[in-house]
Amino acid sequence: MTGELIAEIRQVRRLLVEASRQLETPNAESVSACAERLDEAIDRIVDFEVHARRAPESDRPLLREEMYCLRQELHVVGRLLAQAAQLQIGWAQMLGAIPASYDEQGSMQEHAHSSLEVKG
Repeated sequence: MTGELIAEIRQVRRLLVEASRQLETPNAESVSACAERLDEAIDRIVDFEVHARRAPESDRPLLREEMYCLRQELHVVGRLLAQAAQLQIGWAQMLGAIPASYDEQGSMQEHAHSSLEVKG
């Protein structure tokens, strides 16, 4: 039983490591996929903890170590996912602001132009 549980913990950890790699160069698809993996991993951790409590006392130190490593990887993915989301939000804000600075003829509007001038 303990061996199977450790194998499952390591499998989820590998999925999170893969998610971390995808988030190093994030895009909309990788963010969505990684968010799903993160949710799944969180759900699995709860199950792992229940099963770990039922494990023989002699197996618990190894299970604690495996769970610690899994939580560390979960933390990394969570941070990368938050950063990727902020990057996407920033790009959307920048792209949304650009068209608002121009009139129908494609010229920069006066209020936008004056805010770009360097005051000296």
